[in-house]
Amino acid sequence: MLRNSSTRFGYLAILLHWSIALLIVGEFALGLFMTDLDYHHPLYQSLPQFHESMGILVGVLLLIRIGWAFSNIRPAAESGVGPVERVVSRVVQNLMIALVIGVVVFGYLLSTAAGESILVFDWFYLPAVFELMEGEEDLCAFWHQWLAWSVMGFAGLHALGALKHHFYDRDQTLRRMLGLGNRSGN
Repeated sequence: MLRNSSTRFGYLAILLHWSIALLIVGEFALGLFMTDLDYHHPLYQSLPQFHESMGILVGVLLLIRIGWAFSNIRPAAESGVGPVERVVSRVVQNLMIALVIGVVVFGYLLSTAAGESILVFDWFYLPAVFELMEGEEDLCAFWHQWLAWSVMGFAGLHALGALKHHFYDRDQTLRRMLGLGNRSGN
């Protein structure tokens, strides 16, 4: 089932969720790895372009995910999930989305700071909107890094919440996002 139902997530929502999650973790790890490369490392020139391309992919997938979420119903929470837990869950999820958008925007600004386009997977160029003034590049780098760490912190909270539902509450919350939950209500 492609679309969400009142009791479960559709396969496209699940695919987008896990694809974005894996890309974000990979991008974070790659970003950390790249900060330790010196100018003479063989990957010094190629990894930043790959990181930029993957960041653009994350941004595109996130926009698709947001559009898909607005065009679908949201499955009801498990019966044992209280109102406070629902609000906290939504706040964390929405903060993660906002933070990821921030990471992508500041990454784009950082990559195009000199007014040069970004070559995306050797397929096309994403043009620079404008050239940054002196000092703004460092500010973009700061926010890109700080927001990336924040995303990872909230992703950790999100994962802990999913594990709590699975192991402590013993409900179907995690199984539903894995595509293994309740099949009724299709």
